[in-house]
Amino acid sequence: MHDPIIAARGWRQAVALSAAVVLVAPAAPRAIRRDLGTEDLQRAIKVGGSSEAERARFHSAYIVPLRVADAAIQQLEVLTEFRRVAIEATDRLRKGDHMFGAGQADSAMRPWHDKLTLVLRLRFHPQNVLVNVPPYELAIGEPGPTPLDVRRLPVLSLTGTGQRPGTPTPMYGATVEADFDVVAVRPGPQAVRVVLQGKEVARTTINFTQID
Repeated sequence: MHDPIIAARGWRQAVALSAAVVLVAPAAPRAIRRDLGTEDLQRAIKVGGSSEAERARFHSAYIVPLRVADAAIQQLEVLTEFRRVAIEATDRLRKGDHMFGAGQADSAMRPWHDKLTLVLRLRFHPQNVLVNVPPYELAIGEPGPTPLDVRRLPVLSLTGTGQRPGTPTPMYGATVEADFDVVAVRPGPQAVRVVLQGKEVARTTINFTQID
């Protein structure tokens, strides 16, 4: 015989079990913040105007340890639109501009909208004979998105008083910047590799869920 009390009790247990499953189900990874609104911009500006210790703590989350097989590689860091606003705010304050607000930040960030940039810093042996920056490449994921743009910028030594006219200025370092479409970068941990002439020379993992 059908017992309505037992049936109701079973229904309540099923509902409770379903609710428990919903509560323990893992949340979807958060993507990198984009389409920054006024509150996001103001928060980034506040970071840029905070104390040196607070800024160092913020930026440390974007500087990534590497497993390196190339002595020239010094550091890898991530530039997001949010972090660029914080850096811009700091620079403006150092120049005495205390009027930098969300409107100015939005205008300044238009070239970087929806872009994530990996920045590789290199330092070469003092006796190197390099003329151009070696063709280091940066890759996210295996496979992953193709960079939108790559810039290889030399860092040149200061010209010495004894340097003969016409001789090239020594290159003691370089910066390699690779821009990616932020929408194409999957949230969560992703392998990031540094490649030189088809050979992997450094590797790390970046959790893109943990940065703005």
